Amino acid sequence: MSEAATVVVKTIETKNGMSDAGREFTQYKLVDQNDNLYSCFKHAIIKPIEKLTIGEKADITWEQDGRFKNLLSAEPHLGSVPTSYSTQTPTGEADWDRIALSKTRCVLWEAFLNGNFAAHLYANTKMDNDRAGPDDPTIDPVDFVKIIGTALVVHAERDIFTRRAGDDGVPF
Repeated sequence: MSEAATVVVKTIETKNGMSDAGREFTQYKLVDQNDNLYSCFKHAIIKPIEKLTIGEKADITWEQDGRFKNLLSAEPHLGSVPTSYSTQTPTGEADWDRIALSKTRCVLWEAFLNGNFAAHLYANTKMDNDRAGPDDPTIDPVDFVKIIGTALVVHAERDIFTRRAGDDGVPF
């Protein structure tokens, strides 16, 4: 008889080997938060969850076969997101610092990409590339805009989180 559960992924591993009959096999293993080991030999069973990371949830079904738990199905838990993407603290409350940082990044990128500065960087880089000789190094204008934009966003975030409000006369 099969059983079902929602588990927190601790690890997903693959083991290749050779059977006693001389046939190659691949064993797929899922270890949950309680160190329970579930395994199967069909990639199709583990494929839906093989990209999950530590701390993500999976809905699984398995059947007990002696001391082994044979995995029958595995799916990402509906609504489960990687911990790194979560806007909740471990206690389930809103992580307002993470939410504010995400919103700040969106505003900064939107302002940078829709502004004249990004267009100016792109145009100048393209013009420099057009003037460059065959032996001169060039850079993709889009990559250059991304590099400068990333540096500006990182510096702005550092300023937001390290400078006390009012240090420069601005009350925020």
